[in-house]
Amino acid sequence: RGYKLPMQVRANGGAAWTVTEDLSPTAVAALLPAQLPSNSEVEVTMLSPVGEVSGTAKVMRTSRGVIGAKEYWRTVLEFRHLVGDGRRRDRRCRDG
Repeated sequence: RGYKLPMQVRANGGAAWTVTEDLSPTAVAALLPAQLPSNSEVEVTMLSPVGEVSGTAKVMRTSRGVIGAKEYWRTVLEFRHLVGDGRRRDRRCRDG
């Protein structure tokens, strides 16, 4: 949970680099510069000490925050499909 990994989130033709705020095997939270619609699907890439992990995630919720004079959106993403470092996690297979 305390891991801070570099992460790129791609949606709607754009991309943003961020750092994971709260990481679990099923979800991640991160601060993003723009609000993403709930239930939308995004592409993610995380850079870990053992290699790159990439896949798709669903936007679960967002909340607005301000740090200094800059607006950010704390975004919670639920992993749908991840591949990386020889490991594979596919939620669609697990959920049937």
